Amino acid sequence: MSACVNFPPLSALPTANSLKCVLFLTPSPLLRSNPRSFNSWSAVRPVHQRVSRINSSSCRRSQHPIVATPRATAAQPAQVETGKQPTKQSDSLPKFSPRLAQSSLSALAQYYATLCRTQPFIATRLVFSIISIIASKLIGITVPFLFKRIIDTLMQHSTHPSPQTFHLAVTAILLHGAARMLVSVSHELRSCVFAKAGQRVGRSITAASFAHLHSLEMAFHNTARTGAITRVVDRGTRSVLTIFRGLIFAFMPTLFELLLVCGVLFARFSIWYVSVVLVTFALFIWWTLFVNDKLGKVRMEMNTVENDASAKLTDSLFNAEAVKSFDNAEYELQRYDKVLVKYEQKSIENEWYYAALNFGQGFIYTAGLTLVLLQAAQGVVAGTTTVGSVVMLATMLQQLWVPLNFLGWQYREVKQSLIDMQNLFDVLKRSTGIVDAPDATDIEIDGGEIVFDNVTFEYPEPDESLKFTRKLQEEKREENGTSSSKDHRRVALNRLSFRVPPGKSLALVGSSGSGKSTATRLLTRLYDLTSGRILIDGQDISKASMQSLRRVVGTVPQDTSLFNDTIAYNIRYGRPSATDEEVVAAAKAASVHDVIMRTTHGYDTIVGERGVRLSGGERQRLSVARAFLKGSQIIVEDESTSALDTLTELEVSKALQRLGVNRTRIIVAHRLSTIMNVDHVVVLKEGRKVEEGTFSELIQKKNGIFKDMWERQQKKDEEDALIDAPELVFERNGIRYNGESTRRAEGGDLLRGEVPPRG
Repeated sequence: MSACVNFPPLSALPTANSLKCVLFLTPSPLLRSNPRSFNSWSAVRPVHQRVSRINSSSCRRSQHPIVATPRATAAQPAQVETGKQPTKQSDSLPKFSPRLAQSSLSALAQYYATLCRTQPFIATRLVFSIISIIASKLIGITVPFLFKRIIDTLMQHSTHPSPQTFHLAVTAILLHGAARMLVSVSHELRSCVFAKAGQRVGRSITAASFAHLHSLEMAFHNTARTGAITRVVDRGTRSVLTIFRGLIFAFMPTLFELLLVCGVLFARFSIWYVSVVLVTFALFIWWTLFVNDKLGKVRMEMNTVENDASAKLTDSLFNAEAVKSFDNAEYELQRYDKVLVKYEQKSIENEWYYAALNFGQGFIYTAGLTLVLLQAAQGVVAGTTTVGSVVMLATMLQQLWVPLNFLGWQYREVKQSLIDMQNLFDVLKRSTGIVDAPDATDIEIDGGEIVFDNVTFEYPEPDESLKFTRKLQEEKREENGTSSSKDHRRVALNRLSFRVPPGKSLALVGSSGSGKSTATRLLTRLYDLTSGRILIDGQDISKASMQSLRRVVGTVPQDTSLFNDTIAYNIRYGRPSATDEEVVAAAKAASVHDVIMRTTHGYDTIVGERGVRLSGGERQRLSVARAFLKGSQIIVEDESTSALDTLTELEVSKALQRLGVNRTRIIVAHRLSTIMNVDHVVVLKEGRKVEEGTFSELIQKKNGIFKDMWERQQKKDEEDALIDAPELVFERNGIRYNGESTRRAEGGDLLRGEVPPRG
């Protein structure tokens, strides 16, 4: 028996003033009142916080072998496998949501500060890392001094040998080695200590980005290109840690070491040496910034081209079957190569800038070092400076050059990371659009009555306010050859009203684009209504939590979404806490168990990308099995059998009939023969309800739209049947037809009355 786990309440999680901190907060009053007007980063509650609303004293398991009986209430908590524990508060991930993209560094600092407050181990490890950096620099500055002492002592011993000078030289050598070893140890220790904190930060950013993308409205996912989005998120999440490491572990330590070197030069030599070092450092930084500004522009262009290449590659591989079927591999290669040519050109330009940067940096450093050594050599000639001091100067400047040279590379990385992070911000600052009302409650199911009350819906215009989204949309327009002007809002549903009594079925029929599927999407709030209401058992779904709403509504879509995982995983996706026995029972109920057992690995069979290793009928039956396992009171069937052959359609339809027992069903149908047993039919045309009634009433209605649709489909089915089966014979209007005469009439002219029948 699975254990029942209640998630911690919101009050147990860290909060902060919404005006001072923009991280992992519940939405502000402004966002609650009008989410779309909040043009900053949406403060969306983490997934586990939203789940915490689902609170119940016990977990109720159904007596049905599949646990498929409809839930009495959506407030039932999710069951988890035995042994699973609630997420510990120390592992909770704050929401990464900076206010404005232009203040990204400030927002990043706020985010790290919040992490340190909510997860003290990060602050502890960060402080230890900073202390180890300071210690390594202080120890490191002694290395040139010890090297100087070694040289001077050995030179003295060569002219005036004595045991004392020899022992001093040996001691200096040992201390020199120990100092270098301590510097190395402190550096590696810092890396090890900070590793967990760094990985936690990376995990937090990645999880927050993942959750935010899933919280976006469907309009975003329908227009954005998946390949480009994944590249942006991947690079952007890594860039956050790169920027932090660059600032804390590269720029600041190098600046601290520079100040130490200048202090030593001023104390041991003269201001002239300090001036040369500072001028060299300033020129080095100036050249680095100057060239990297050019590099930044090139890198932005490279990123754009790389996103395009990634999107084209992903799209092409996702549609590999179509590419092979149409023999368009060469065409796809040409499209992809056009992008690669652009990337090649930008990469060459990028390499030229890198070469100029490295040459300039080396020239500036060498010039500064030469001036310092020339001045020191004059001191040796004049007798004011020892040879050891010259070696110390060379060693000290060389020691400074290593992080300084690394600083140039680190600056390029940070510069690139800022670009990547900006692209990520451009995606993440998009408002989620559809959010729970501030007083949202869980839907209480009592039968499952559905009411559409004067529902009007217009598809929103594409959001072009975001730079990255606009760029993707422009690329799509260029590919499609369409205008850059905004699309007009399209009215998909116009004052649609109907009622589905508890436990009854209703079919939505009509031509393509009439609004059938749109109505089902509104039921699960994939989109929000423009006007009107949708009620479930008298409860307005706009005032219900989306999580509870989507728990009580199960869907069987036309194009089943399958993950590239096992059959068991894909069935269990309907209820992840289900046991193996429940998964098997659901498969049997969906009439797919025998098919699964005929495969080599049974339920452990990998279905392939989007389920390509399965037939259309098998994919649909897996979808039905998911719905069985989910056990929702309301079932939506969106043209679930329209793409199947007649025999497979019959098998899937039987499974759907079993699924619909004692449940409320909305069936979107293209093939009218699949809805002969529904309780009520609504006919849509251009988003309006034009007819409704029972199947028998509509089929007898004179000059009715439904009757005309039925007759046209019947005629087409008869044509197809006669072409495939010559032994079939039937009469129409007193004329006898058979398959043989139909084929002689070239497959259908006869039935249209253009060729006289024979015999």
